[in-house]
Amino acid sequence: EKVNRFVFGPTTPPDDPNEARAKVLAEIRAKKGRIGIADVIRVTGLPREDVDAMMARLMLDFDGDVDVAESGGIVYRFEALRRTAEAS
Repeated sequence: EKVNRFVFGPTTPPDDPNEARAKVLAEIRAKKGRIGIADVIRVTGLPREDVDAMMARLMLDFDGDVDVAESGGIVYRFEALRRTAEAS
């Protein structure tokens, strides 16, 4: 293993499956309980299909709602996360 590390460099740590979720939750709290699809894609770097699945799961886990903005964009609202953001 030491020779492999010397020749090929250090091994990369495995991807944390909860890292993207944690980033999205932090962004939701920073935006006081509201987030759009573009924000999620920007924060995570994930493709749209993966973002849709992640947001569906977050809506179930944190009792979220979906709104459509006047411009036609999708906005996710998480009232429970908004309360925790205001308490901080």
